[in-house]
Amino acid sequence: MPASTAVSLVRRLLVAFIDQSAGRVHRMRDVVAEAGIASLRSSIGDGLVDTAGTEPADPSRRVPLIGFLSEWRPWFGLGVPFGAAAADMWMAAAAMADQFGDGQMRVTPGRSILVTGVQRVNVSPLAEAAHQAGFIVVPLVPSPRDQVGDADA
Repeated sequence: MPASTAVSLVRRLLVAFIDQSAGRVHRMRDVVAEAGIASLRSSIGDGLVDTAGTEPADPSRRVPLIGFLSEWRPWFGLGVPFGAAAADMWMAAAAMADQFGDGQMRVTPGRSILVTGVQRVNVSPLAEAAHQAGFIVVPLVPSPRDQVGDADA
């Protein structure tokens, strides 16, 4: 989808949310539950993908977001055990983002935190600090990006 189309769709979606929520609800899922998806679709026109009846993605095919990756924007994924972290772990993650990255973190749906802007030279000290703080730093299941090498070797 071209950026201009995406921007237009997001604007229409926000206007529809404001119009249909009327200050009563604060989440899109509540607007959909209250007014229905058909009402939302008619408000914004084309652009919403209909996923009804489709199978969810196979979780075994997901790439774990744990460890270092530098293909696009360098980051280091910290696995959050069972998706729950106490305040001290969040504080440690923030400190690691400041010390080893660009000071930003992103939370993923896959129970991990991405510390962005990590340079290769900081990977080992970040991994050690993260392990000491209780984060998972090595994927439990190898991902396709870890499967590097010559097939004949």
